[in-house]
Amino acid sequence: MDNPLQRLNEIYEFLGVKALSEDELRGRLETIPYKKTNDYSSEMEGHGISSKAKDRWRDSISSEQEGLIWAITGKTAQKLGYSGTPGTNPPHLFGIMSGVVGIKKKLVLSIKLLFLACFERLI
Repeated sequence: MDNPLQRLNEIYEFLGVKALSEDELRGRLETIPYKKTNDYSSEMEGHGISSKAKDRWRDSISSEQEGLIWAITGKTAQKLGYSGTPGTNPPHLFGIMSGVVGIKKKLVLSIKLLFLACFERLI
């Protein structure tokens, strides 16, 4: 997002809430701690709005992982206007099951994949 403070005011306007000056927004946001969404520790990375690139996750996953994500979400993503193709041929969705250990985890994954397949039919 190029200008998160402006975007926040656009959201306020959409909601019918009074917009704030960028200085006031920045001051309020500086009090809010943040960290990576995949960091489950209690340590915070900083305060305010991170200046790191929003797509930094691309540097931390392999093309195989990207292919797997696209295999699971690609049809829905395309319907929502996203484009892209994975760098590798991902495994068939049920081939994913072979890497999952434990009957409970396999059952949960099966239910999630079934939900995604049903959702895909509906949209």
